Parts: sequence; structure tokens; C-alpha cells
Amino acid sequence: ILEKNEYKYTFNLLGAELTSIKKGEKEFIWQGNPLIWKRHAPILFPIVGKLKNDQYELNGKTFLMKQHGFARDLNFSLKEKTSDKISFLLSSNTLTKEQYPYDFNFYVNYYILDDGLKIEFITENKSNETMYYSVGWHPGFNSEKTILSFENKKNNYYQLKNHLVDNEQISGFFKKEEILNSKDFENDAFIFENLNSSVILNNQIKLSNDSPYLGIWSQYPKTGNFVAIEPWWGLADTINSNYNFKEKTGIMQIPINKSDTHCTYLTFLNNQ
Repeated sequence: ILEKNEYKYTFNLLGAELTSIKKGEKEFIWQGNPLIWKRHAPILFPIVGKLKNDQYELNGKTFLMKQHGFARDLNFSLKEKTSDKISFLLSSNTLTKEQYPYDFNFYVNYYILDDGLKIEFITENKSNETMYYSVGWHPGFNSEKTILSFENKKNNYYQLKNHLVDNEQISGFFKKEEILNSKDFENDAFIFENLNSSVILNNQIKLSNDSPYLGIWSQYPKTGNFVAIEPWWGLADTINSNYNFKEKTGIMQIPINKSDTHCTYLTFLNNQ
């Protein structure tokens, strides 16, 4: 637990997950009803979304991996804790190599700011070859009435078919402000590419980042009065995926003995 400016942040070694943000009795993070969606704000690594038939091919071998990768279901080690920072580490091991052959260090760092939270992902390639990967954050926010505001108008988006990305963009739905209800998620998530806009939820929380993709999702039809606003540096397989991991849409790569850093920011507005 870390606290600052009346906000209390709770984290879990399992998945390096942020499980709660409270101000007084007000809880901002979805509390994980197992009958609807059991998680809070999981970390997605080394893939985002679902693989076609839960498999991919790399260097002539076939590997199996479930949706969103394995990081959210593994215990991280606590590397550092101060009054305004907490850092977690997941390193490659026998279990991860059954699904993902690379040697890596994956850090998740949370920085407590005066008006919110900075989340930092650092991925280090410890293999003797270029490493291919994706990373993302999947925070669910309590929201009885979901009003999303965008800094920039964005009409085009992708949706999913059987959890895979439909290649055809859809246009004409999202404006600078949009009111959503559970039925809007009947066809799963809305996926924006190069949104170039922060997203404000109910004039209370702003999510800012430089990710190439942003997902907006809620469970349907078992609505739980929450919405997930998800920065992604990667994407689920497309419906016409050829299984080649190196050719996967949105995949990133790190040279030998190098690292990548990606950040997202959560800001509280109007002293909520």
C-alpha cells in the first residue's frame, strides 16, 4: 500500500497488479467480481489480446499461449518500495520458456504523483537474438454511467470477431464525447489505432499515453458497471493471421542486450 494526497493505492505481487485506488470510501478500480470479470487492472505481457487458436510460430517451432500472455498470472518479485514508488520484476524461467522462448527481465514500476499515477513498463532482452513482444495495461474503472471524452475527434476503430481483430475499420461512432452502455460492447472491445488523444472518464480520470493502440471494453451481457480503458503496445491476432510471431500485427522488437520503456499516466481531475 502507498498513500499520497488522500489517495490509497494497493498492489499485489500476483501479476504486479494495481488492485485498488481509494479516496475515503470512494473506490476507483473495479473490485473483481468473479461472476463478471475477476480482475482489477492486469498487466499484459508478452502478448496483448488473443492468438489465433492460442498459438504462434517462431523459428520453426509452435508455441501455445493464452489470451494476454502469462504475466498477469505469475508472481513478480518486489524490487523497490519507497514512499512514492513501487517496482516489480518478472524474469524468464522454466515456466515462461515453455510458452515464450526468450530470456528477459520485465519491470513494472508505479510512481505516485501529486495528482495521480505513472505506470512504467521496462522490458530487457537477455537473449542472444532479437526479442519480439507486446505489452499493455488493462485497468477496469468503476463507472455506473460511462461518459468518455476525447481531446481529438476519432471516428474510425476496429472491433473483434471471436476475439481476433477484424481487418476492416468501422467509422462514424465515436465523437469528442460519447456516452456508452453495456450493449455497446456486444461485439467486444473498441480498438483505436494512433488515437493521439488522452481519454477522460466521467470528468474524473484522465488516461494519457503514447501507445499505438487503445482498447475500450466492458463485459457484456454480464454488465458490472465498469469500463476498461487500455493502452496497448501490441494487438490481438487479426482474423487472417499466418501465425508467424515476427510478422504479427503490432509486434515490437528489442535487439540483443537492449531494453524498451513504455509509460502511461493516470490523472485525477477536479479533486475527485
